[in-house]
Amino acid sequence: MDLDRHDFQLDKLMERIQANDNRLIALQIPEGLKMQALEMMDTIETETSAKVVLAADPCYGACDLVHDKMKMMGVELVAHMGHSQMNIESGMPTQFIDVTYDGDPELTPVIPFL
Repeated sequence: MDLDRHDFQLDKLMERIQANDNRLIALQIPEGLKMQALEMMDTIETETSAKVVLAADPCYGACDLVHDKMKMMGVELVAHMGHSQMNIESGMPTQFIDVTYDGDPELTPVIPFL
């Protein structure tokens, strides 16, 4: 998997989960990063006492929050990955996580299409 090439800042997220003794958290992840979701969920559940649910609806940015649904499920923290924080009051704890990638994309195959 690409967890080694992406920086999902899981260490910071897990520190917050443990500091607040969160028992149920949600990951909200954009479509292009959902391939890594199960591995992230396993890592978080192994390293903390929290259970993790995946907000699997399409996510179109930092203003597309799933908090109403997550509150009804008892989620205590939403980890919103891949988008920078906007000045929106969501009414529940949210950690916005910028995701970076340290790989070198292979451009040669797509140059003819540019």
